[in-house]
Amino acid sequence: MHTSYLASAFVAVASLFSGSSAGLCRPSSSLLSSDTATVPSSTTEIASTTTDVTSSSNAASPTTTEVASTDVSSSTSDAPSSTSSLPEPITTFDLKGANSELEAVNGQSLSYRQQSGYSLFLVVPDSVADQYGPGEFHLEEGTNRLMVGDFHVFASSFSTSYSLTGYMQHIKSPYSVFISCVPPTARGQRLECMVEGTSRTEFKVALAEFTNGHSLYIYAPGLAPPTHVDVDMIVA
Repeated sequence: MHTSYLASAFVAVASLFSGSSAGLCRPSSSLLSSDTATVPSSTTEIASTTTDVTSSSNAASPTTTEVASTDVSSSTSDAPSSTSSLPEPITTFDLKGANSELEAVNGQSLSYRQQSGYSLFLVVPDSVADQYGPGEFHLEEGTNRLMVGDFHVFASSFSTSYSLTGYMQHIKSPYSVFISCVPPTARGQRLECMVEGTSRTEFKVALAEFTNGHSLYIYAPGLAPPTHVDVDMIVA
């Protein structure tokens, strides 16, 4: 009887403890499960943020590359154009008559005498032919004044009847005026000149001269006498 009572009591106690354990485990398991589900959610958000930053970095990169490329290519391509547009002037040259009504002077070289104060001729008179020769013409640096050898080429301060002459500058006539010219840049072009301080720009030759030669004159437009005709001085 006593033994049966103990057995019944033991079963009752065992049942009590068995129920309590089950009740305690269930909430704990549920809480852990809930916390575990929350963690991946946070991880996903962080990963998403990282992806956005990377995308923003990639977008900025092409902008930097385009700016550098445009600036460099523009400045490089502009540099050669200004240099190539400046032709070098011809430093020394011969002068030949051309395009004149007076056929005798076409193709003839302008000659000078190596002595100050003598006229320049396209056709040298027979009497002094051995004293003249073709000149090496050039423009004085800084002034563009016409020179032949060591002589400056001058025109008379009077507008008519005086041919061009070659003078050493320090012994020139007080009635002589310098002639300045546009620097030639190609052989075969017409030399353009002007008597300084005047409007005299047209080279002329006389149709007939008593010396059997033809010297060179320079007049203002419309002021040459009818006995003088045009002639171009060509750089050769």
